Amino acid sequence: MKKNSTLLICLITANMLFFQCKLFNADDSDSGEVHLVNKQGDKGFIGTLEDTAASIAIVTGFDVAWVLVVNGNDMIFEWFEVDLPEDYELNLQTAEGSGINAKYQNEQYVGSISLSSGSTHQFTASVNNSEGAGMFLILKEDCTQDVEAGWVIDGSGLQRGAIKINSRIVDAPKLTADKVTIDGTEYPIYRAGPPKGNYTPVAFPDVCKTPAPAGPVPIPYPG
Repeated sequence: MKKNSTLLICLITANMLFFQCKLFNADDSDSGEVHLVNKQGDKGFIGTLEDTAASIAIVTGFDVAWVLVVNGNDMIFEWFEVDLPEDYELNLQTAEGSGINAKYQNEQYVGSISLSSGSTHQFTASVNNSEGAGMFLILKEDCTQDVEAGWVIDGSGLQRGAIKINSRIVDAPKLTADKVTIDGTEYPIYRAGPPKGNYTPVAFPDVCKTPAPAGPVPIPYPG
């Protein structure tokens, strides 16, 4: 199976103007099979963790997937960058004990998440193309402090979010604008989207963690 593994980092301007980008082909050219990038829609997969109020979002690129699990009220914040094999299975175990084990089947991701707290929870995440849904996060352009933040919005508009400052996890404010202020520093809000469609490639902001090639892309939250 032959795939184009070009790294595409893309931006949609705040007024949602679109620009043509021609850096990749999302189809597997040898087999004619449509890659998962083209099956997940523009918002990726969204679901909930059993026995918790946490939400999960998964967005895949050609060779890597982003996974976000959040619920600040329960002090849950997990962020994974997972290699994406040809069968689309997601398997990762971190040194801290958190991780994901999931299979792509029947156009859904089904599996389990191990949280840093030590508990493991089942989940099912389905494609969700509802307006406003998706995975949202901050990308730190200045890594002078260890801050991470993410939100998952489902098809009903329900938001779950969390902010992680060093090892402390707190609830995140509801997204109402394209920026958020954390400890006096203002960060733009991005939606994670698949590397497809008409986007403008830009330099990836300094997030302290360089994404793997052909990964998902950050798109500014339109507000």
